[in-house]
Amino acid sequence: MKDKEQETHLIYVFDKDFKKTDEYVFTRDIKDRLFELDNIEVDDASGGVYLLAKVFENDSRLTKKENKSNYHYEIYYMLGDEKKELSFKSEDKFIGSLMAINGGDQLSYIGFYSELNDWRYKGVCRFEIDPNTFEIKHNSFAPFTEQFMIDKYGEKKEKELRNLVYRGAFKLSNGDIILNAEEFFVTQVYVSYGMGGVWSTVLNYYDIVSLRIKEDGKLVWARNINKAQTLDGGRESFSSFAHNDKNYILINCSDEVKQLNNNRILFKQKRSKKMNLYAIVLDEDGNFTHQEIVDGDVNQMPFAVAKGLLTKNGNELILAGRNNKNKQLIKISATD
Repeated sequence: MKDKEQETHLIYVFDKDFKKTDEYVFTRDIKDRLFELDNIEVDDASGGVYLLAKVFENDSRLTKKENKSNYHYEIYYMLGDEKKELSFKSEDKFIGSLMAINGGDQLSYIGFYSELNDWRYKGVCRFEIDPNTFEIKHNSFAPFTEQFMIDKYGEKKEKELRNLVYRGAFKLSNGDIILNAEEFFVTQVYVSYGMGGVWSTVLNYYDIVSLRIKEDGKLVWARNINKAQTLDGGRESFSSFAHNDKNYILINCSDEVKQLNNNRILFKQKRSKKMNLYAIVLDEDGNFTHQEIVDGDVNQMPFAVAKGLLTKNGNELILAGRNNKNKQLIKISATD
């Protein structure tokens, strides 16, 4: 709903049979350009709606003023005639965005933070919200581990990351959260054709960032899995799921997994028509192994790993493959 002077959203809620159960009109007395709706989460048990927004201050879209953050976060809850709201911010840390995870008796928000600005990342933050009192029970900011920086750069460095996009988050039975993200960015290259040329847009799908953080904010482990892909069509990136304290990541890459220094490896993709399907498994301590599931020479059917479908029980992932008119489905299940 368009309203330049007031943030307005019309929200419909549907059940699993696609029958409309509720309708809400959300309004916030703020200019549209100063309000960013980051996330909408529906509570499957009650049908209530949670909204997460990034709100800019001082009538400015600048994220930083006088070395402090110029924005804060707001959470709203709507159920029938009931409405709750919560506002919070960190003066000395910059949270680029947050991801909601609704599970158990608490509402969790997880994301990356920086000490420089809102588009770099020094570590992971977590906020725990009591859905009854709608208050923050506790929050935490945990910097990336030394092991993570060695994974990323081959040595310990005091650097902050950038261009991270959330790809999946899973809350375990003990309250721990596993978060998977990807280093994604867009570049422009000039392709010359003799007397002329054109600009081409390249989508870059690079390293995988995977971590596990406890309910009290302690970072159990954080790993960087080196990857380089610059293709398009859903065959790049990855899908993931968690089961029995393990994190499963499905990717396409060539059969030449490159060995780097400091016991690191690099997954690369050279040809779009020849892709092997790999499973990367991280255990409860963050140690990871990889295994080839489908050989691209034997089964010439690239799978769209970016569009995986997680089954209801949460321990199986279905991927669709296609090669011209030929189509195929594959189901990957956790082994334990």
